[in-house]
Amino acid sequence: MKKLCVLIFGLLALAQASSAAESVKGSVTYLQRIAMPAGALLEVSLVDISRADAPASIVGTTQIYGPFSSPVKFRINVDPEKIDAKNDYAVRATIRVDGKLYMTTDKAYLVLTKDRGNSVELAMRGVGSEAIAIEQPLEKLPAYYTGVLPCADCEGINYQLQLLPGNFYFLRTKYAGKRKVPEDEVGRWLIVDRNRLLLDQATDKGDNQQFRIVDNRQLRKLDVQGQDIVSNLNYSLLESTEKPFNPSLSMKGLYTHTAGAGQFTDCITGQRWPVAHEGKNANLEKSYGKKTKTPGSPLLVSLKVNIVERPTADTGTAAAHVLVKKVKRVSKEHTCDSVTGRPATAKRI
Repeated sequence: MKKLCVLIFGLLALAQASSAAESVKGSVTYLQRIAMPAGALLEVSLVDISRADAPASIVGTTQIYGPFSSPVKFRINVDPEKIDAKNDYAVRATIRVDGKLYMTTDKAYLVLTKDRGNSVELAMRGVGSEAIAIEQPLEKLPAYYTGVLPCADCEGINYQLQLLPGNFYFLRTKYAGKRKVPEDEVGRWLIVDRNRLLLDQATDKGDNQQFRIVDNRQLRKLDVQGQDIVSNLNYSLLESTEKPFNPSLSMKGLYTHTAGAGQFTDCITGQRWPVAHEGKNANLEKSYGKKTKTPGSPLLVSLKVNIVERPTADTGTAAAHVLVKKVKRVSKEHTCDSVTGRPATAKRI
């Protein structure tokens, strides 16, 4: 009987230890003593940050839908099989309001491996227009930067970065010797800590990239924790006078058509472009006409596009236009809520 009791207590202790290892918990605080508005989304993620030359991989995440006030408690369920004792893991958090980044953690909060425990207290800071207004180290926009940065499993990553007025960017990356087709993305750029550039994808594609603004002619890549990478390899993008690339993207946004002309507003960045009268524009106009009963009302569309320079209808001067390559879907929805709003897995508190 005594051996049986010892065995039972041992199994209970083992189960409790296993349970503790299968979750990361803690709280999120921010300095502003305000309740976040309805539509605010807190996302807390556990990420593997072991490789400084690669995006952090998400191990687990939890989402909490506002309104909420600081501090906010959270728990992330973790699959133990995804944890490698040799690796480093950190917890990050972001708050988005109407799909736009509003607050973020700006340091690494290490957990789990190497006796770091599974409980953590996160502190966040604002990265909205107030942070941008502190100082603007980029003297001229648009700005175009290029460079070849190190790659863990290829010959190098060719970066082409366009920073544009209105705080949005286009980024093209091409993995030399690995992928023949470059990858393009669009997002919002933000400046935090006066000289740190954050590229906010506002998607779940991966980690938001960060660069230190050395000066107007040079950006230096930072690691996933926002810290300088100590290396003899090149981690700098330099200002370029080359002609910027024409991005090729899959985008979701609101389309309107009035007076024979179409307008497209991207849900992620809020940028608005006229639609070029070529490509699959006629298909988009036809689908729009079938879906809407009120001409001129916005409809949510999913498109494959190029961003190109075309003369404007009123002045004839060159300006960015959306060139439709493929119409994926035209919805009857009139807002971007399904793109930037509450995800189905979010939890209301």
